[in-house]
Amino acid sequence: NGVYRYGSGGFPTKTWKDSNYWVDVVFAAKQGGGATAAGLVEAQAKTVQEEANAAVAGLLEAGEVSVGDAWTRVDFAQTFADPIVIAKSLSSADLAPAVIRVDAVDASGFWIRVQDWDYLQDDSHAPEQVSYLVVERGHHQLPDGTRIEAGSLESSQTNAFEAVSFAEAFAKAPVVMTSVVSAKEDDAVVTRVRKIGGRGFQVGMEEQ
Repeated sequence: NGVYRYGSGGFPTKTWKDSNYWVDVVFAAKQGGGATAAGLVEAQAKTVQEEANAAVAGLLEAGEVSVGDAWTRVDFAQTFADPIVIAKSLSSADLAPAVIRVDAVDASGFWIRVQDWDYLQDDSHAPEQVSYLVVERGHHQLPDGTRIEAGSLESSQTNAFEAVSFAEAFAKAPVVMTSVVSAKEDDAVVTRVRKIGGRGFQVGMEEQ
């Protein structure tokens, strides 16, 4: 506005008696390069995927840790408001029967260890690789439409089961993962799950 230039290309820098000038721009496809419809769609898809990744990252986190029989601290890559932690599956560094124990979960991390079954008196276990999943408490829908729910309950049921209801019903029976996430007793203990349906499931603890 207020400057002009004759010819094609270049930035307008000339003025004449404080006159106003306006430019009409014509866009044309560039031969041998430049933005294409496919390129724009790809860029848009990349942006959508990045936004989806950011949304998922705010709700959950997955990782792997090397841990033995001593309590080990695991710090989250992000801060959660009220995290639910599931830790599963030992590697095979030490084949002695053992379970994963989790304790003291807070907004920034948790403590974890490998615990041998009680009949193994020395309770010494070589470091194992353990996978874990952290989810913000509540019912969530991911960008691809997948629905997840994370929660906890306090239970003293051993060798028995109690019912747990979902906050929102699922259209069909979901995948359910559970872990013991406290260490109020020294006994080795695991969780058992049964009767999974769209509205809930049953869970109990099993000691050796």
